[in-house]
Amino acid sequence: MSAHNGRSASRRGVGARWRSLTADSRRLLARRSWRDRGIVLVALAVTAVGSLLAVAGPRETDATLDRAARGALTEGVTSPGISATIPVGNFATGIQTTNAGIDPKLFPEFVKDFPGRLPSPLQGRLLDSQLFVATPTMSLGAVGSSVEAVSGVTGQDFELSVALLTDPKAMARPVEGRLPSQPAGLGFSRDPAEIVLTRAAATALRAGVGSFLNTTLANSGSIVLTVVGIVEPSDPTAPFWSNVPEAITPVVVKDPSRKDFARATVFTDLDGVTGISLRIRAPFVGTVRMPLDVAKFDAATVQQLPDALARLRDQPGLLNPDAQSTPKVTIRMSDAVAAFSGRARAALAQMSVVIAGVIGVIAAVIALIARLLVQRRSAALALERARGASIMAIAGRLLVESVIVAVLGCAIGVAVAVRLSGRWTGAIVPLGAVAVVAACASPVMGVAFARRAWSGRREPANKQQRAVLRKRRGLRRVVLEAGAIVLAVAAVVSLRGRGVLQEETAGADPFLSAAPILLALAAVVILIRVFPWLLRPFAALGRRQRGALGVLATADGASALAVLPLLALTLGTAIGVAGTLISSTVHSGQVQASWERIGADTRVDGIFSDDEAAAVRSQPGVDAAAVVLYRENVDLPLGSTWAKANLIAIDKNYAALVAHTPLNPDGNLAALVETDRTKPLPALLDPSYAGKTVLGQSSLSIGLSYVPFANAGLLSDPTAYRWASAPYMVVDFASLAARSPEVSTYPIRTLMVVGPGADRAVDTVFKGKTMTITSRAQWLQATEANPLMGGIDRFFLLGTLIVALLGAVALGASVLAGARERGRTLATLRTLGLSTRYGWWLALAQLLPLVVAALVAGCGAALLILTQAGPALGLDVLAGSFGAPAITVNANAFWYVGAGAVLLVLVAVLVEVVAHRRDNLSNVLRLGETS
Repeated sequence: MSAHNGRSASRRGVGARWRSLTADSRRLLARRSWRDRGIVLVALAVTAVGSLLAVAGPRETDATLDRAARGALTEGVTSPGISATIPVGNFATGIQTTNAGIDPKLFPEFVKDFPGRLPSPLQGRLLDSQLFVATPTMSLGAVGSSVEAVSGVTGQDFELSVALLTDPKAMARPVEGRLPSQPAGLGFSRDPAEIVLTRAAATALRAGVGSFLNTTLANSGSIVLTVVGIVEPSDPTAPFWSNVPEAITPVVVKDPSRKDFARATVFTDLDGVTGISLRIRAPFVGTVRMPLDVAKFDAATVQQLPDALARLRDQPGLLNPDAQSTPKVTIRMSDAVAAFSGRARAALAQMSVVIAGVIGVIAAVIALIARLLVQRRSAALALERARGASIMAIAGRLLVESVIVAVLGCAIGVAVAVRLSGRWTGAIVPLGAVAVVAACASPVMGVAFARRAWSGRREPANKQQRAVLRKRRGLRRVVLEAGAIVLAVAAVVSLRGRGVLQEETAGADPFLSAAPILLALAAVVILIRVFPWLLRPFAALGRRQRGALGVLATADGASALAVLPLLALTLGTAIGVAGTLISSTVHSGQVQASWERIGADTRVDGIFSDDEAAAVRSQPGVDAAAVVLYRENVDLPLGSTWAKANLIAIDKNYAALVAHTPLNPDGNLAALVETDRTKPLPALLDPSYAGKTVLGQSSLSIGLSYVPFANAGLLSDPTAYRWASAPYMVVDFASLAARSPEVSTYPIRTLMVVGPGADRAVDTVFKGKTMTITSRAQWLQATEANPLMGGIDRFFLLGTLIVALLGAVALGASVLAGARERGRTLATLRTLGLSTRYGWWLALAQLLPLVVAALVAGCGAALLILTQAGPALGLDVLAGSFGAPAITVNANAFWYVGAGAVLLVLVAVLVEVVAHRRDNLSNVLRLGETS
């Protein structure tokens, strides 16, 4: 044969093989897709929603953490920032001075590089620096009309601070008098330094234009100042004036029991700073304030702040490494910044459970739709296989269709997500999972069906050999099911073994993300195994019914528990229930934490009398009030060693107060009351002191006394005292005062109040007094208002709604998948004379076991997620509690899920009845199949 003929034959062979493989797939694919366009469009929509959530979920997670990070910066702090102070003034060319500072004229140039030398998380995230130069607070001895009248006079108890106006003409406008202009040689002459002040400051200091003020800086020198003008701010909104609040609103105190007091800020110019600092032999304090631009911070940079701020505290010389004087750094930052890292990891852990669960449900729903599509085409696929179509040809056609749906769906979902969020977040793993399932589910199921339709393998004629084959298939199933359970157990053990939150907030923890899906899969595997045993009572009941309906319903129920529908509904239920339980557990943990951290509804620290405590106790809405003496670091001589304890001395009302709270005093408080002074003072001790006392007793050193005490019991879990610092030592206040009388004279005590009117009672009795008041309601409100909690609650709510909708789609797909088989059953029953109205009964018998099994498995998986994966979820971090909060099972979660499931079943049964309302069941005798 010639080479030309060989090449032609080769080309014909390639073409024949291609036609054999494709079998004109383009037309066939188009026709099938058009015929099944409803299912294809649903698959496209679910894929688009899945890709949208795969991209938008991580994006919303990042946005939630970023909002929480910015909220942490301003939690309890109105203007977070960094301040650095250096000495300014008290210098002279050619003269050696002590405590010399830099030239005031060079101060702005000297500090301009400070922001660029801050640690990296702060660089580029600051607002414009604010410069401020002022003396420390100085004593104002006298105000008079001449230098002689005020020199050396110290009868007045006022204070002031002299601040620098770097550009007096631009910063202040004279309303009386003029701006300062210092006499030559001010630093070495006796001439007074010229100052200006605001009208409010002049009134507070009882000075005016022409007044002379004698001022003294403690441990330094003194100088006389003269007022040459009254000024007002040129721009009251300028940042400078916020640094000198006592210039606009001076402090004025008039108390009949003591001298009048006033404190204000006055102003001078650059020459005044130089001269005044030389005269008082001390520099001014130059401050550069670098406020944070909160909008430029995100979760990643806020988590880096604690280490960066610690480095700045330890090495303040980083700001001016070439200067001899090291600045003093002050950091104005919320305590929430240090706690944000743990809170962010906990929030991400909980939100990742929702994201992973929703993506898992979407994948299961896509697989269900693919199963429905393959079932709709089962007859055609069987014919293709019977006529010699290869498995690769069948898989290829299904793959082309699935890839088109996957690409279009992912493109639509990603486009919408980018449009909504404004940028691509690179959520590769969840998006890839959706795309892979959408592209591969239909081909894989088509191949499995084609292999079952005609495998080319023959069953052995020998009965024993067939039994061996069945055992092998059963063993393979057992191995797969055991593998699923082992994977779920391994995921949970891994999470519990770590015992900490995930290590970073840059992405979801893969262990934590996989745990809900694996637990749901394990629950499905177990349920499928035990379901036949659970169905036996119902099967027995069905057999007792007259006719074939009960038997058929039981048979349909037994065959309804397929893996994919059960997995989708189980995982959706698990995510919905777990989200509700996590949220309720955290919120109940916050309530418990509020009691533990405050100790009562209201806690008052300060100086108050017994009559005031009694007045609070008698106020309406107060259930109980107790007085507590709290002393830290009390010495305990224990034999040859010394220890420290935090002493809590409680009065007789404390037991009644604790009884109105959920707190545990952890000990017999009645055993602390002792009137016999000859016996040692009874005390409840921290467990760390067990075995350290001599013969069960020792002494505590308080005031000038050594008070012998005896161990009346050990505290193991004293939640009633967690508002104080451990280790604790609890005694009776009256018994302690009887042995150490000076204890009664300690002025600062704590008043603890419980009752719905506690806050109002404290405000009424202590109105106008300087007291430290801590409200449990306010603490709880601030904790619950944390942006992380709002974001997590929103995530759980949206996740529950999404999985509910996906559950409806999964249930609908299950209904449609069994519709043809139920049609055959109804047609058969029609030949037996049964009415067609029993179709809803068959649909209910097939769907109800599926839904009930999914509810049981989903609720069980949710409880396992919460109880076994709790340490990795960081519930205690977001609750603010001292330990893992008790699991709070909110019954409403189960009622809502159950009611939703019943509603879905009823809707599905209604759809089933409507779908079969036009079936001509009498044709079964002639055609043998429903149309």
